[in-house]
Amino acid sequence: PVGYDDRELGRVLNEFDTVALYKTYRAGDRVLDSFKENGLEAQVVFAEKVSCPDERIVRDVRELGGQRIGYLSMFLMHKALNVVAPSDGQGARR
Repeated sequence: PVGYDDRELGRVLNEFDTVALYKTYRAGDRVLDSFKENGLEAQVVFAEKVSCPDERIVRDVRELGGQRIGYLSMFLMHKALNVVAPSDGQGARR
């Protein structure tokens, strides 16, 4: 679960190439801010209620700002991933 303070979360995001953050429902905006502050928004995928009928996958996490995030949610970050093309912002996979 996301229990890091902002400084520790920033350190984790910078130190590792791949990070999975789960149970982010209470810290969603704080986590999104950390991705933005560390220039990682385009390397993150958000998944909620995976394998359920109301599953949601968001490839452009900028869309999530201010939205309620469910209990069964996670952010997956991989630095070599670019899920949002900077020019089109359409969540294109790369």
